[in-house]
Amino acid sequence: EVILPSDLLLTVDEISELAHVMGVVVSREQAKRVHDAVGGWVGAIRTVFAAIAAGADGLPVARASEYVREVVIPGIRDQRTLTELMRFSLATRLTHALIRDLSDEPDPDQSVAMVESPGLAQRHYREADVELVLPSVVRDALSDAYLSRDAVAARAMHARLAAWYATREGHDFVLMAFQHAAAGHDWTRLDQIWDGHAVAIGMRNPAAVAAVLRALPEPVIAARPGMLVGRAAISVAAADSDADGRMATLRAYFEASSPLVATRLDSLRLPDLLYIGTWHMVGLRMRGRFEAAVRFRGELERRVLARTADGVPPGGRLGWFHLQTGLTWTLLGQHDSAIRSYELCWQSRAGTATYIPSNAAANLALTYALRADQGRADLWLARHAEFDTAGEWGHYLVGIGAHVAAGLLALDRLDAASCRTELAHLGNGAAPVELWPFIAYLHAEYGLHFGDPAVSLADLHAARRAHQRELANQGAAAELLTRAAADLLIASGQPQRANHLLARSGPTRSAVLAVARARIALLSGNNAATRDIAADALLMPETAARERVELLVLEALAAHRMNDLEHSRKQATRAVGLASNGLLASLRTVQPDELTILLRLADRQLDPGQLALVTAQSAPYPIRVQLVSLTPREQQLAAALTTTASRQSIADELHISINTLKKQLVSLYRKLGATSRDGACVRLRELGLIQ
Repeated sequence: EVILPSDLLLTVDEISELAHVMGVVVSREQAKRVHDAVGGWVGAIRTVFAAIAAGADGLPVARASEYVREVVIPGIRDQRTLTELMRFSLATRLTHALIRDLSDEPDPDQSVAMVESPGLAQRHYREADVELVLPSVVRDALSDAYLSRDAVAARAMHARLAAWYATREGHDFVLMAFQHAAAGHDWTRLDQIWDGHAVAIGMRNPAAVAAVLRALPEPVIAARPGMLVGRAAISVAAADSDADGRMATLRAYFEASSPLVATRLDSLRLPDLLYIGTWHMVGLRMRGRFEAAVRFRGELERRVLARTADGVPPGGRLGWFHLQTGLTWTLLGQHDSAIRSYELCWQSRAGTATYIPSNAAANLALTYALRADQGRADLWLARHAEFDTAGEWGHYLVGIGAHVAAGLLALDRLDAASCRTELAHLGNGAAPVELWPFIAYLHAEYGLHFGDPAVSLADLHAARRAHQRELANQGAAAELLTRAAADLLIASGQPQRANHLLARSGPTRSAVLAVARARIALLSGNNAATRDIAADALLMPETAARERVELLVLEALAAHRMNDLEHSRKQATRAVGLASNGLLASLRTVQPDELTILLRLADRQLDPGQLALVTAQSAPYPIRVQLVSLTPREQQLAAALTTTASRQSIADELHISINTLKKQLVSLYRKLGATSRDGACVRLRELGLIQ
């Protein structure tokens, strides 16, 4: 029987037994680490254990490296075999197929035999191929020896390996090709890989990519502005991947790209123009400079279109540009523009990083969920689920839009458990992510329907305080957070504050805010105002189905109170018809007796299961509210009361007598339900009439 060198190698269990014989205490985990580092070579393992027995700290596998260099490698007498071993030790992933394809022997199988003959590599069967794994100490010793013997030949082999890996499918092979192109000084291939795959490999393997970029000769990287930006930012990503680290990475991209945008924008190659320009747009957006981001997006798009019109291919980064453009529109609350950009991204998905179409699908799901377009939202959720980004640096960021979308749809269906599941992943909106306003809105609306409105209001304020004021006071954030706060204030018995908030915040023609305005009007008994507000918002083409149901409900109830039964019946029928398509939460906003009226008036009814969900819990809002409105004179008095001015000083300032002032104060105190100046100030603050 023939005994092969590999038959003489120790297994992990045998390494443990050798340690016991030599009087060395090692755990099985340590035995495995020794095996992974040096293989099963008895001499190398004895060297490690002898060092431990002599008092060395830790697990001194470096001693084994000396043994490999001084004993094992010189022990390979056949120089052709040694040369083949050293050449192929450079390969990141060594397989029979690779050896055969890159063999310089007349018979490629002879190269395979030579690499395996010393017994240094372990076989692993991978589908139709065989992978040969060299222990790390052995691999490093062989590759270092080859580089020392013939650096030019080693670089040429690295270049050949880069070309071979570049023909294989998969992000891992792309990264290997990138690493070998750098080691082989194949700058042309390095540029090709970077242009086509920088975002993908940077997201999936930031530490490995950062190591390659840091090792590039300074003149090489200085001539490549895209790699300069990547080196600065990907190094941050490699060092810290939590929520703060992700935002620090985005800031690093902006800080590295902005000087190049200011000085070299016109001289950049198209791939770098898209890479650097898009990061600059992202950075402007992150700082709350949305309008500047939109202007720069237009400028960048014009340059890109001019280059592509000249026949320059944009590559995979065009999809990423459209993705980030869409996110800019989303944060601005311009959802039609966002949809167009995300769809352009989706159409450009061929050859892009996995996370790009996955993120586009997630954000399309979010956009349609905000519109309560359940069919399209579900379609894009399904498409998002087809991608696996779990191994990528930005996996959490990629899926946020999908989780918010799923939470909104669950809330519409009154599926509290599913909504809680999504919020468990998302949090309350305080985390440093760009889509935080949508998370905070979902969290607040869940609290309105299924939690404690007062607690949810505190959480909402905490989320706002966790972000820059510029990010909370414009675009979608301003509208959604104002609506959420107003809803929770009304439910918490603070309608005056809600009314004050709506009067000074957000766009006046907003269907989202019109719901809260109409609700306050109805609860305070102003039925005519309710009808006017609802009717106006229902005419807006951008009014989403979710808001449409609530507005129809409010208008139907106001018309019923005004004895306009025909109009009430018409709006009630429309409301129940829309709600029965899965927008049940909108019907839970009214009192049981009012819901009974709506359902009696409507020509269409809910099915028993839907009715049970709608009536399972009480409405989140009070039966009625009382608003306090101040006349212009009372507003002057209220402002004066908060100062330290005496009554006489106040009277003098208002050009009235002290007796007239006293009468006016009595009237104001009565309206506020107070009996003193201090009590009046407390009530004014409670009602949100003063700060």
